[in-house]
Amino acid sequence: MKINIYHSNDIHSEYSNLSNIFSYLKEHKTENDFYFDSGDFTDLKDLIVQSDKGVSAIEILNSCGLDAMTIGNNEIDLGKDDLIKTAAKTTMVSCNITDADKKKIPGIHDFLIMEKCGIRFLVIGISPYYSRTMEDNNFNGFFKLYGLNVHPSIELIKEIIRKNKGNYDFCILLAHNGLTVETAIMDEIPEIDLVLGGHSHSEVAEGKYNQTGVFAKHLGIVTLEVKNKDIRIVHNELIDLPECNDSEYDEILDAKRKKADEILSVPIESSYALEFDAYKECQLINFVSDALYKHFEADFALMHNGIANFSLTYPVTRKMLIECFPSKLNPTIFKVKGSILLEEIKRSFDEEFIHQEGKGAGFRGYTLGTLSYSHNVKIIKEPLQVFINEDELDPDREYTMVTDDYIQRGVYYTGFKTADENCFWHVWFIRDLMYNYITDKEIYETSKKRRTY
Repeated sequence: MKINIYHSNDIHSEYSNLSNIFSYLKEHKTENDFYFDSGDFTDLKDLIVQSDKGVSAIEILNSCGLDAMTIGNNEIDLGKDDLIKTAAKTTMVSCNITDADKKKIPGIHDFLIMEKCGIRFLVIGISPYYSRTMEDNNFNGFFKLYGLNVHPSIELIKEIIRKNKGNYDFCILLAHNGLTVETAIMDEIPEIDLVLGGHSHSEVAEGKYNQTGVFAKHLGIVTLEVKNKDIRIVHNELIDLPECNDSEYDEILDAKRKKADEILSVPIESSYALEFDAYKECQLINFVSDALYKHFEADFALMHNGIANFSLTYPVTRKMLIECFPSKLNPTIFKVKGSILLEEIKRSFDEEFIHQEGKGAGFRGYTLGTLSYSHNVKIIKEPLQVFINEDELDPDREYTMVTDDYIQRGVYYTGFKTADENCFWHVWFIRDLMYNYITDKEIYETSKKRRTY
């Protein structure tokens, strides 16, 4: 007797690609098989997720025959209340996530006992906690923004296995921690029979480990052979899914997109049109910088132009803001030395440098872009002089800067790289900042003020 375990991870709201998984599973998955997902399904870059905070997106995943999923860092972005709503729509499992008071979250299971063909499967889920080098508490800075907490998972997994001894025949770990961490956990806990991983976007199918990459380009399949309670993995691969147009799936997706479009296309009254250029000073990124400067206490604001994708036209809608600012990047405050600021400003004038393709954690745009600043900053390029509140920049002074966590992580503007513990993050994304300030007449007027000469 054989049981197939199908697996996906890190779909990141690429729901058009999910048609291939839907079609394949519709044809091949039987009542003796499982389909599991290892998280980062509900990426907030998509309008469907934004419209009702994940509920419709989870209903799409359910239509593929999902049996259970674990919770990735993108599901965390929904926040506690909306995570509870999505958990009510499907089967979610994560033993190391709680609310801010360390209480269990309704609808989220520590583990499941699931039976197929008389075989009892212990399914444990874990959400990201460790860094790639197994350092503790690598994610709680962001989780806590959303009323959540994540805890060390290794001892929790061991305790669940210990308590369920004799009650299961095969142990599956649904993990969203990345290949390096998940391999370390697998080595630490030999009682785990199969790890279905995610987070690092790795393409691995060997031994008792499976991770399918990203964006639903592959579907994992692990085949178990069962003989008299003896269970062996006899096949483990990534299926390279053929492109297909499934009319049944298209109908489901089209209905969700139409609903999301209706919710998000309502005009924001008294909003402003703002022109955009990724590679030179423009009113849109000036507006973002001025909104940051107005809302937060800092010496100045700085923003990378690649945060946006296009100009805003009147009337602005939530849909337009999401599509213009798709990145899941938070306002971030930290200290920067004047000499470092000078070097990064110089770098922002390098045409080859600023035309690089943008990439990095949380970034969902296309290009890096130059740097822009709040209206209290004046920059003279030749020879380079920088003024903040009309005072010339002091290379030896530390300034408080508000920007976003893409800049803070030093992805390209490396001088700005700052440890998480030395930063403050706000719960908004940059698009939320814009939603709250796009009708602000004062900021609209200051955004016209030129900063670079």
